[in-house]
Amino acid sequence: MRNLSRALFWLGFSLLVAGLVIGILDREWTRFFFKNIYLDRQIVVGFHLFITHGHIFMFSLFSFVLALLFREQSQVSSTTMALFWVYVIGVIATLGLGLYKGLALSAMVGMDPRIGLFHADKMLFGGNSILRSLLYTLAHSTMGAGLIGLFIKASKPYQKNPH
Repeated sequence: MRNLSRALFWLGFSLLVAGLVIGILDREWTRFFFKNIYLDRQIVVGFHLFITHGHIFMFSLFSFVLALLFREQSQVSSTTMALFWVYVIGVIATLGLGLYKGLALSAMVGMDPRIGLFHADKMLFGGNSILRSLLYTLAHSTMGAGLIGLFIKASKPYQKNPH
């Protein structure tokens, strides 16, 4: 991949489209599963899909900003490309976990309104809270490391030259 700015632009565009699709999925999914649930529970259970929808738009914005920052750089180092792929893997993992949690919670509570949100949340990942914490930590840390690394690399031309 020769042009990192172009890759970041297309990543941002893909995330923007995914955010719109997730917004529609959120609305239709919750409409289907929340027919027999009181409004206060709908808000709490549906929150996870809604927050994933917002996360996708923020990751898209970060990608567009990075695309602008890397626009002038014609040569990109292999370290920068590695950071790009670390960011992409972290974004995909973070959004995948958010979708899993949002869709699973709304389906579990929607199919059986008597189930408590606490118990539904405990059933995720086969009831293994250590696995869940580990996956969320790795996904967010990977995405954050890639994002911070890319911003540091992109800021090099904008730093004051002491000479």
